[in-house]
Amino acid sequence: MASSNNPTVTLPGSGLTVRVRRQPGDMLKLVEASARRGMESSKPEIPTQKLEVGPNEFSEIEDINNPEYIEALGIYEANVQEQFAKKMLDVVVKVGIIDTPDKDELESLRETYKTLEIETPPDDREFWVQFVVAPSAEDFSLLIFEIFGKSLPTEAQVAFHRTLFQRNVETASS
Repeated sequence: MASSNNPTVTLPGSGLTVRVRRQPGDMLKLVEASARRGMESSKPEIPTQKLEVGPNEFSEIEDINNPEYIEALGIYEANVQEQFAKKMLDVVVKVGIIDTPDKDELESLRETYKTLEIETPPDDREFWVQFVVAPSAEDFSLLIFEIFGKSLPTEAQVAFHRTLFQRNVETASS
């Protein structure tokens, strides 16, 4: 049961203030492990090659530098990261935000997008989070930090916060 003592965050883009449920410090690791488990069957096997270790004596060694393996591993890792992002969104939508959307407002907004032929997520809470609560990357990053990052030790919070905000300004060195 949500109490009025839950932390809140005001998102600068939407201007909304929502109550959040902070997640344990190891939640990101748990979410990534879940994403990896879900993709386990598609992980490429490391190829091997025969290596002569003596006269007529061979040994199979892993060839982690095989170009086809490296390409397949890159695709696998991209798919894991995609699943990780989806699972993080699920945690934000289903657990991290305590407040609930106004159903009438949401239905009206969804109908407007439908009239404009703009696809929206089928899940009401996901639609609400992405289109109403945190429609900008800045809002969503702040929301992610408030839910996942505040439970981390201070140094980890700073590092996590840096990963959420991508450089969007050209610098003299770039």
